[in-house]
Amino acid sequence: MRALLAGAAPAQILAITFTRRAAQEMRVRLTKDLQELALADDDGIAGWLQQRGMTAEEARAAVGAARGLYERVATARVPLSIETFHGWFWQLVASAPLGAGVPYAPVLLEAADRMRVDAWLHFTALLVQQRHAAQRRAWEWLLDELAMTPPASC
Repeated sequence: MRALLAGAAPAQILAITFTRRAAQEMRVRLTKDLQELALADDDGIAGWLQQRGMTAEEARAAVGAARGLYERVATARVPLSIETFHGWFWQLVASAPLGAGVPYAPVLLEAADRMRVDAWLHFTALLVQQRHAAQRRAWEWLLDELAMTPPASC
């Protein structure tokens, strides 16, 4: 809100979180707050802004701008982004797939368990090859150092 009130365009704002649920909660909260500001009277808006750290003078000066935020955000040609780390990364990759070395229109893999097992099987198959003896010794050293055992599922 403070960035929007300071004049930042919605397209200049990126909110990142870890889960889709948290991103959705942020979207809902932002929409609710913007609606409250659009419909509140001057005193209500000033009070709302003061509760979030503005001085009384700053809040009074920002009442008009705060009231217009809902429309500004809702009609922005490029919207404000509220994403997960993964979702935002894939937006970047999708905008330049050839430069990123991925196929056109990549998709975010939600269920990574099968891919993890496949990667582990591929890794261990390479380690048993004679040409990868040095990597096998390094892997075994690492396991000894960390007192780890390979995943039981593989």
